Amino acid sequence: MLCWGNASYGQLGLGGIDEEIIVEPRQCEFFTGKVVRDVGCGRRHTVFLLEDGTVYTCGCNDLGQLGHEKTRKKPEQVMALDAQNIVAVSCGEAHTLALNDKGQVFAWGQASDGQLGLTNIEDCMRVPRTVKSLSEVHVVQVSCGYRHSLALSQRGHVFSWGQNRFGQLGLGKEGPCVLTPQIIQSLQGIPFAQISAGGAHSFALTMSGAVFGWGRNKFGQLGLNDNTDEFEMLYCVKRIYAGGDQSFAHFRSLQDGSPPDDLRIPHCNQHILHLNEELVQKWLSHAHGSHKRLPAEMTGEIDDIFSSASCLNGSFLSRSHPDHYGTSTKCSGVDMNAARLLFHRLIQPDCPQISQQVADSLGRNLIPSLCSSPPDIEVLRLYLILPECPLFKNPSVYITLTIPFAQAVIQLSNTPLKVLGNWWSRLEPSTFQGLVELYKEVIVYLLRMKSMGIAASEHRTFTCFLSTCLKFLEILHSVNERAGQIIQYDKFYIHELEDLVDIRSDYVTWFQHQMFSSGMDSPVTLCKYPFVFDAQAKTLLLQTDAVIQMQMAVDQAERQNFSSLFLPDGMVESVNPCLILIVRRENLVEDTMEVLRKSKNVDYKKPLKVMTSLIQKI
Repeated sequence: MLCWGNASYGQLGLGGIDEEIIVEPRQCEFFTGKVVRDVGCGRRHTVFLLEDGTVYTCGCNDLGQLGHEKTRKKPEQVMALDAQNIVAVSCGEAHTLALNDKGQVFAWGQASDGQLGLTNIEDCMRVPRTVKSLSEVHVVQVSCGYRHSLALSQRGHVFSWGQNRFGQLGLGKEGPCVLTPQIIQSLQGIPFAQISAGGAHSFALTMSGAVFGWGRNKFGQLGLNDNTDEFEMLYCVKRIYAGGDQSFAHFRSLQDGSPPDDLRIPHCNQHILHLNEELVQKWLSHAHGSHKRLPAEMTGEIDDIFSSASCLNGSFLSRSHPDHYGTSTKCSGVDMNAARLLFHRLIQPDCPQISQQVADSLGRNLIPSLCSSPPDIEVLRLYLILPECPLFKNPSVYITLTIPFAQAVIQLSNTPLKVLGNWWSRLEPSTFQGLVELYKEVIVYLLRMKSMGIAASEHRTFTCFLSTCLKFLEILHSVNERAGQIIQYDKFYIHELEDLVDIRSDYVTWFQHQMFSSGMDSPVTLCKYPFVFDAQAKTLLLQTDAVIQMQMAVDQAERQNFSSLFLPDGMVESVNPCLILIVRRENLVEDTMEVLRKSKNVDYKKPLKVMTSLIQKI
């Protein structure tokens, strides 16, 4: 261990030396024969983490930042953490955080700005205490700014607390201190691998190598003024570091092919929270051919992955080519084939426990969390990945998974929906057609339910489900048309409609709403989505429309004739409710064309009455 810098408070751990400033690296004899895993430097104190999980501190202790009652110029063990296996430490200006192997966070030191995440304390805490508000979160990385703190969860969520004078908490605005950890909602769904807190600014690094920064920028520490594209195109950020008023990034070229360092893996025996072949094999080997409940550990792993947009998002990034480092409106960076293969390997009929847990986690946690305005383009990858899961094709989960997913898509605002449409248009035709076929099957399933009878209390819910699926299919149809037909237009036909729906009645309902809508909720009619009708159904629609138009023309003529009886002569002209065609046998064509030439558009909708010198026929 080498130390240098300000030693006036004993923060270098060199013991009782006379110098206050050490200008070149000097070996700290205390750590001879010991393996140091991590070091945290505060303004006037230092924390050391040894390989065995023990924590030592030295330096100034005026605010309890050492975690014990002594002010020592040599490192002293924090005995309050003796029973813990600490895996990471971090120092702020005068506060300290420690993380154990169970994902629990301990805090001590200055608390005047809420930087400890503890409630009901005064200006400082002199012994480590658990941050209870994070007790339900498995934290994998902590980072301290001067007077604020960050935590990264195993699910990829970023939490912040403490001083927010410069917006360093990322909560959307500057403001007062935040005393307890808050999840940064604007970063939900992005697969983060690292966090780093500077003096009054913060960074988070995604699995794709993209860096998000927020907070104070007086000295350009956020790097926002560099708007060239070259850096993003040529380099992948591996690690991020935030100092007081400066920032650093360690990068490699894209040709290197390796992703950013995932600090959610604090040591080598911790599982990566991505869906991968190793995890799937472990789950299947335990569940195969057995109907016993899964162990709590495996249930927790499945729930963590399939409840987290970040975990699934980072599971299928394209590794064979660094596309995901340049994710854009035209490139999703997702390896769709890898997603399809791994999902099909995981969801198997003889492992119902796994399928049930996956369905529960998706339906209860993940899909309800999808928002209409995702914080970044990377979040949209999830909308490509999820339908590849075979569970979505299971009728037993249409109501809990497939339809809610469609609802999440149609609720997207215009910009993300346009991006998603661009990505859909670049899918393999077979993949895009699979998505279309899936929702055609859901619509048929719903219509069959209706034909068998639905309770009055469930009618509104059923209508909502059917409307959602039709709107989703309409979005896919629009994408298909804009892209110049990824698949043939007839692939959208639902041939079962004639057996399941009274098309004439459906058209009449739609027509009446178009003519007499009073602004109330419109009924769900298939005629609003004509692309689902095949040629035979469309013929029936045209015939129905012709009958309606004819009757309307007759009714209009009769109303006009009735009005003419009560109004002064010439004000309303009486009209014939039929189109009269008087022809001579020897001059049929000429007479017909002459009558049609003199007729109005409305006359063409009337019943046709043909008259000759011998007969008349309607």
